[in-house]
Amino acid sequence: MSQLDLFLQAAAGQHSKRKGGEGTAHEMASKFAAQLEDARTKLELAQQRQRHQFDQRHTAKSFQLGDLVWVDAKHLTENIMNRESFRKLGPRWHGPLPITERFFSDQQRELPEIDRGAPVAYRLKLPPKWRIHDVFAQHRLKEYRTADEAFALRRQIPTPAKVLVDGQSQTHVSKILARRVKPMKGGKEVEEFLVRWTGYSNAHDSWKTRESLNYGVNSNSSRSSNN
Repeated sequence: MSQLDLFLQAAAGQHSKRKGGEGTAHEMASKFAAQLEDARTKLELAQQRQRHQFDQRHTAKSFQLGDLVWVDAKHLTENIMNRESFRKLGPRWHGPLPITERFFSDQQRELPEIDRGAPVAYRLKLPPKWRIHDVFAQHRLKEYRTADEAFALRRQIPTPAKVLVDGQSQTHVSKILARRVKPMKGGKEVEEFLVRWTGYSNAHDSWKTRESLNYGVNSNSSRSSNN
């Protein structure tokens, strides 16, 4: 029995003496026991949350000084960004920007450097027009890869398999993800569709014209983005 349990038990006994009833003592003891169990449960949940947060920091991507990263633009206003000078990765990421400083939590700093895991935040070198704080939490950053690195990763993924149908080579289409109209020279426009290939990830998604889909490509779906 812990010291806290002994204290609560003694308090319950003294209270019952003042009230002068055995029933009151049992009621108070039950009440204290319930409160103690509730406190233990809340403490255990808090410790679990702390362990989960600590594990997340240790399994997150760790960036080094000088590394280039993309910044999550979800909370950035558009008027702070120089669109002409900085590239974009889709609508959500801006940069790339270099890391100039790394920050660890108090809990991490108590550990040997080799066991600290990923920092919780980073300081970035921002463009002069960005009038915002230059420190960002780890989850708002994304690794930047050069075109050569991205191409090398893509080459490691096998290309979609083709099958022969009536002697013709065909690639199976899983679904149509999006549609766009691409302007061409001479004022012409070409309709294109973003295709997801059967059995492969979004790494192989590609834009195809209606003509290429109607010739040499076999669809497993009805070519509808709703499928």
